[in-house]
Amino acid sequence: MARTFVRTSSQFLEVNSTPITAVPLSMSIWGSSSLVNNFQGALTVDVGTTANEGWWIETLNDAPSPMRSVTHDGGFFFSGTVTRPVDGTWFFTAGRFSGNSSRFARVDQTESSEGTDTKTPSGVAAISIGCRKGQSGSENFWDGDLAEAALWNVSLLDKEFIALAKGYSPLFIRPQNLVFYCPIWGNDSPEIDIIGGRQMTLTGGTPAKADHPPIIYPSNLQLPSGISSAIYISPFPGFRAP
Repeated sequence: MARTFVRTSSQFLEVNSTPITAVPLSMSIWGSSSLVNNFQGALTVDVGTTANEGWWIETLNDAPSPMRSVTHDGGFFFSGTVTRPVDGTWFFTAGRFSGNSSRFARVDQTESSEGTDTKTPSGVAAISIGCRKGQSGSENFWDGDLAEAALWNVSLLDKEFIALAKGYSPLFIRPQNLVFYCPIWGNDSPEIDIIGGRQMTLTGGTPAKADHPPIIYPSNLQLPSGISSAIYISPFPGFRAP
């Protein structure tokens, strides 16, 4: 099960700990939202207080509210944008931050143009799912479903993002560099990062359970009871992570 986040209730997940404090980094998450003309933070590595400093992926506040990646150190700099579904269906989205002057966003198998302005966040100490940080605290809450949040301490390759967009679990992609993975199965409070053991606190009430996107997991992964039948488990025959 995933979770459904309600924007008007300011619902999000957060932990005041992060394994990543500098580039390069990659982040990915699955989401669905029919809300347009609003900023919505999907996945953020940030300072964890009221300073909007860090890296994140978000929707833009104009129709059709495409996705973009952001680097902020007191001023915003962005990647290009990528169109996303706005009919409430699941889509894969990601951010690739190869350096302080290189950032891309992705939706499914399409990547944005590169953002090249130089920004160097500092004091990064937290991870948020379903919002981003502003000068007055958490803001720009997600309205819809989120699942499968992951962070790597490297810049992933195109073919690796393509595998993720096809539904392969982050556990298959650079496992030695996968430093955070919160599947958001919807059974735990707090939700758990199964790589580093971080506990993602549910804030703004408890986001309801939702059907999970169809993800291919390793056959030896112990999944919790009661998960959606939309989740598939495969030994991944013939596949080698790029």
